[in-house]
Amino acid sequence: MKLVIELNENDDQKLVDRILTALQSPGVTAEIEPAPVPAEIEPAPVPAEIEPAPAELDNRDLPWDERIHSAGKTLNANGTWRQKRGVDPDLVAAVEQEWIDTKPDTPPAPPPPANDTPPAPPPPAPLSEQVTDDNNATFADLMLLVSKLKADGNLSQDQFVSLYVPHGLASFAALSTRPDLIPTVMKEVRAYVS
Repeated sequence: MKLVIELNENDDQKLVDRILTALQSPGVTAEIEPAPVPAEIEPAPVPAEIEPAPAELDNRDLPWDERIHSAGKTLNANGTWRQKRGVDPDLVAAVEQEWIDTKPDTPPAPPPPANDTPPAPPPPAPLSEQVTDDNNATFADLMLLVSKLKADGNLSQDQFVSLYVPHGLASFAALSTRPDLIPTVMKEVRAYVS
């Protein structure tokens, strides 16, 4: 029997000693080979002409620049980079202008999406402007009037039921199938609120 054990530099020496002791029984041979050491991987060189993009910008969209800003890369309360002490104001202005000049132009804002939906209909007219000629009223006119009166508490549930039951209808909605009754029911509704 042949047993091969690969050891790394980080293996616990006590564990290795125990394994070797166990292997010293008759008929067992052991070969201890060091684990292959991986070749060191060198990072790919960065071309000198490509300057890495600044990771952080201040509130004026200017990057930190070691020529004019403090080494701590801290921002002032107003969101601008803290300047080095004693830096020449002309140098600050020149460096900031340099960064402003190298900023790419911002693309124009995309046009607003085409509005394919029709405009919303105007809100219903107040009751005073609505149909006053009950003979030309539609079911929509009746619904609008009844809804407004119910919402305002000016039409009780009993009064509401009395608008359709005496006409042999099972529900108020059934009035939509009987346009001949609309003028009569409109007059009954107006009688309740007058």
